[in-house]
Amino acid sequence: MMERTARVVAIHADHMDVAVHAAAACGACGARKACHGDPAARVFALPIVPGVEAGSEVSLALENHRLILSAVLAYLLPATACVFGAVIGQALGHANLAAFAGAVLGLCAGLLPARLMGTWLGQHWNEPAIHGCSSLPSPEEKRSSAT
Repeated sequence: MMERTARVVAIHADHMDVAVHAAAACGACGARKACHGDPAARVFALPIVPGVEAGSEVSLALENHRLILSAVLAYLLPATACVFGAVIGQALGHANLAAFAGAVLGLCAGLLPARLMGTWLGQHWNEPAIHGCSSLPSPEEKRSSAT
């Protein structure tokens, strides 16, 4: 199971916004600026969990089988279809252009079932399980208690 800690930054009528914390090991990595990107990009809209309020920390957990299925649909299926299409195009046309055309057709043929499978599974099939951790003081509360 893959788990990350996040802080609830806002609660709206139909969802809550959570900001995912960077992993502790990320501070030592030389590529940390490339991975972290824009902090606003690490804010996600998730369903509201009862008892959680703005400023609370939550644990987001994604089951292994959902993570693997996501990777298969997004990467393995289209890549395999692309290679298979290139091999068939090369065998049928005996030219690089035929292999290229087969690769493009194979990629499209791999993306279509991945898209249909994602639609069939529904919008919320890969949402993480959300568990409340604690209610942490806001940065303003930390400053006022330090003085």
